[in-house]
Amino acid sequence: MFKRKCNNRTILHFLVSIIVAALILVGCQSESSDVNTGEKINEECVVQLEGDNIKEINYLFYNEAVDLKHITLSFHQNYTEKKFGKLELLQDNNIVSDNVVLRDTVINNNGQFTISLPEYVERFNQVRFFDEMGSVIFTLRVGQYILEDINIPNNIPEENRWALDGYETLEKANEYEIKIKFTQEKSTDAYEYKLMVPKELAKQKILEESIEVEEKGNPLSFTYNSRIDIPYFKKNDYVNIAYELLIIQQDESKEKSSTMSIIYIPLVESI
Repeated sequence: MFKRKCNNRTILHFLVSIIVAALILVGCQSESSDVNTGEKINEECVVQLEGDNIKEINYLFYNEAVDLKHITLSFHQNYTEKKFGKLELLQDNNIVSDNVVLRDTVINNNGQFTISLPEYVERFNQVRFFDEMGSVIFTLRVGQYILEDINIPNNIPEENRWALDGYETLEKANEYEIKIKFTQEKSTDAYEYKLMVPKELAKQKILEESIEVEEKGNPLSFTYNSRIDIPYFKKNDYVNIAYELLIIQQDESKEKSSTMSIIYIPLVESI
């Protein structure tokens, strides 16, 4: 009888250990509170969400002629325990903007989280999340975001605008290729197209680009290829260098313009 009671107790202890370990692994499902700062902290949750984001850099455009700039942040897992009420953007722990429009109230869709900016922010590398009561949930590193301020209105008549008709992409380690096609509702030769890369990236002279035009006119189709040498990734400890390729349409006088497409291009160290 004594032996049997001892075995049951051992089994009970074993089951309790499994439950405790499971609760620790869950990480983001529970919160603890720092009484000194009031900021709710769960180090395991933060580590899981951030992953290697600190090793990423993004070069984007902010067009003053458009009401909102939409940015999709990427995390390494979902977070649905608490709903977000507001956000702050920070650069190296300093607040750079609290004027952020929430598009989502939780992090889902495989870690995707979209925000919108109604005003220009030059750069940020952290996002602070507040709950619906205004208490801080956590501050997450999102990688470095650098935005270029531009002003390109859409004032070309709609029937003359080149519209995106389709595209195909091919991603390799440190390379990206896109085949893209545009069409016009009403054909005209009075316009030309232009490709733009953020100046902060271009001035470093690390980006190699090539373009091959297959069709010129209506339709307009071309293949764009870009790459960054692997040694640059290793030297700077990057796993992802991403940027926006802006394709605009202009008339000969450069007075009328239209955004044909903004393509987010991720160049990754390895696939």
